[in-house]
Amino acid sequence: FGGAFANGSLAGAPREVVVEEAGPVRAVVKIAGAHKDKTGGESLGYVVRVCAWAGQPFARVEHTFIASQDTPRTLKLDEVSLRLPLDIPADAVVTFGGQDGKAVPAAVKDGPASVLQDGVVPAAKGKTGSHDFKVLCAGKPVAQGAEAGGWVNVSAGRQGVFAGVRHFWQNFPKGIEVSSRGVSIQLVPPRAAPFQFYAGQAKTHEVFFDFSGDAAAAQQRWRAFEGWPLLFADPAWIAATEALGPFAPRDAKAFPAYENQVEDVYSLYSQSTLASQKAGGALGLMNFGDKGGDGGYNNLETALGEGMMIQFFRSGDRRFLDYADA
Repeated sequence: FGGAFANGSLAGAPREVVVEEAGPVRAVVKIAGAHKDKTGGESLGYVVRVCAWAGQPFARVEHTFIASQDTPRTLKLDEVSLRLPLDIPADAVVTFGGQDGKAVPAAVKDGPASVLQDGVVPAAKGKTGSHDFKVLCAGKPVAQGAEAGGWVNVSAGRQGVFAGVRHFWQNFPKGIEVSSRGVSIQLVPPRAAPFQFYAGQAKTHEVFFDFSGDAAAAQQRWRAFEGWPLLFADPAWIAATEALGPFAPRDAKAFPAYENQVEDVYSLYSQSTLASQKAGGALGLMNFGDKGGDGGYNNLETALGEGMMIQFFRSGDRRFLDYADA
């Protein structure tokens, strides 16, 4: 392989490059600028954070694209991608993550190989949406299913690269393409019709890269990246610091009515969101992570996520963190 990381050929020169963290274990670099459209206009901003760890072959990239309030009311996005320019030989071994984590072999000798996750969000209450993926080699389908794993591994001899997008299928449309020119992480993949984004909106994706060349080790690290391993302090200690404001650690004996109510509220929201996801409503780039169901959405109001995080810090119960994180 050869080449270097780039955030897209249509991205303008960064306006800002800042080292936000420079610790002995982890470094974080913030890169901010604007994507250019075909006319050279800068209607879509970006903020990229690259997180790297000392002596480790992997990195996490957080990419946020932002439609500011002074942009046109509706933006039609043909494509938003992170491109990793590499010289990939024709005999490279390409593997995509398919249904239920199963590996789907592919090849680039006859043309690009790709996985495309797409779907339809229901247009009205009571309607049902759908989602599916296809793996293509030189434009011909070789596998399909409902929920792609969202990763690719490319190996050539002792060299290799692994890339994965967290919450890939839930945030459709999504794509990953491998060609002789490199790997393209398609946060908004090219489709027949442009994707509509609106002024004042922003969207963040988390992407994992591993350059070890060890496919098995990269898979293990990818699973850890998807699941967020945690080192968590005792809730009583967190409460005593008052860094997050005054709150009491979870105590079912001291506050039985309140703790039962917390469980009831969590069950209500999680079940309604799950039901909406199964129907396809609380899925897709525009809706995933929102509270769906009951004929509408929570519009990503911050109070729900804040409340879930408070319950997480009170209890250490990961259910609350995962709900807020999505």
